[in-house]
Amino acid sequence: MFKKIRARYAIRAFGRDKFPQKPRYEITPNDIIQNFTKTTLVSEGTKVSSIGSCFAEEILIWLNQNNFNTVQPGWGMVYNPRNIKLIVKAALEYETFSPSERLWDFGDGDIRTPYIKCQSLQPMFLGSNIEEALKKEEEIFQKFANVLKNIDVLIITLGQTEYWHFEGDKEYPFYAAPWAGIEGGKEKHRFSNLTQSEVCSDLRETIDLLKKHNSNLKILVSVSPVPLVASTQKGLSAYVYAGAAKSSLHSAVMEVVTDSEDVFYMPSYEIVMAEPHKSFKDDGRHVLRTTVDKIMNTFKELYVL
Repeated sequence: MFKKIRARYAIRAFGRDKFPQKPRYEITPNDIIQNFTKTTLVSEGTKVSSIGSCFAEEILIWLNQNNFNTVQPGWGMVYNPRNIKLIVKAALEYETFSPSERLWDFGDGDIRTPYIKCQSLQPMFLGSNIEEALKKEEEIFQKFANVLKNIDVLIITLGQTEYWHFEGDKEYPFYAAPWAGIEGGKEKHRFSNLTQSEVCSDLRETIDLLKKHNSNLKILVSVSPVPLVASTQKGLSAYVYAGAAKSSLHSAVMEVVTDSEDVFYMPSYEIVMAEPHKSFKDDGRHVLRTTVDKIMNTFKELYVL
């Protein structure tokens, strides 16, 4: 006869790891990090750098303000997993870097790279002629390689899945949407959107490259809660596509972190989305300072000695 009782092995498997059964407005970071294994990734002498979007930059600022040993990389915010992979691969294996559209020539001796942005959010200036630009490009990637090979911890934050690239060259995403004044841009520039499996693959390849050239490196991964400002996809709203992007990124990160050694997860996305009405500024996209502080305190509790 059927009895309305769960099997003991099933009950034991669940243990006490239950979703917080309380009103959403009462959920705290402690509820979110329940059962996390606290691991010291960062201490006074640890060399730390970051790559990605908002959280990657915020955490480096916080570490620097608290006198930790931060390494400022110089690649600026990098929003897309494939952009991150490009920078890592070009830095560590520069001989393989061969995009169809290597440079953007805006005329009057103004040659820039499509793949790295400067602090003013513009494509980074490389030189006034091709020879000078290519030499500068190699120097920049060598500098990036020096960072990646010598740090102890790298913090990676994934922000979005959409990107622009040269026609037929999906492995070389531009750092952002193309600018006016690029010859043939309208005819040759295309936009794409990474699938969940592509995010997984790109993140795994990035981690493998980093470990190949820095075997002791520890990696902390997070997903940015900041949605797209606009979407290149058509048919549904940018709000829906932004949600789809975060779902792909989050699912991929969970999959990779679960089966990777020395790769850890920072739940900044969950902390924000637990109370979205209290977490975002009036623009509905950027996160309030009070929420950033909450994320930093959680990071400290989980990963800082």
